[in-house]
Amino acid sequence: MLFGIKIEDHLKIVTYIRIGIGSLFLVVAVFLFSLLAIPGIASGELKDMAILSVLGVALALLPLALAVPNLIGARGLIKRRRWARILVLIASVPELFAFPVGTATGIYTIWTLMQKETVQLFTDDPAQA
Repeated sequence: MLFGIKIEDHLKIVTYIRIGIGSLFLVVAVFLFSLLAIPGIASGELKDMAILSVLGVALALLPLALAVPNLIGARGLIKRRRWARILVLIASVPELFAFPVGTATGIYTIWTLMQKETVQLFTDDPAQA
């Protein structure tokens, strides 16, 4: 029990945070792609379509690259997989630079996942999960 809250509850909060952040990045990726690809397609010009679609994909890759590890990691946290703990720790590092909310969620995630009690919860054996 840390700060009067069971570690399992801290882990649930971290999982919800990861799902929220991953979903937000996924929405941003779709929005950026749509923002550029749809006008390119609507123009009817092959050259415009190609340029804007490539630009849309390029701009959508960063938020997509941030969304995928958060969503996959959250799924693994739910199932208490050891690899998920490491993945979420790594995915939390870039967040530390997004002051103030990203810094707070990143620090909370790292703090929660580095606790001895949290490490003991994770296993690769589904029978023990």
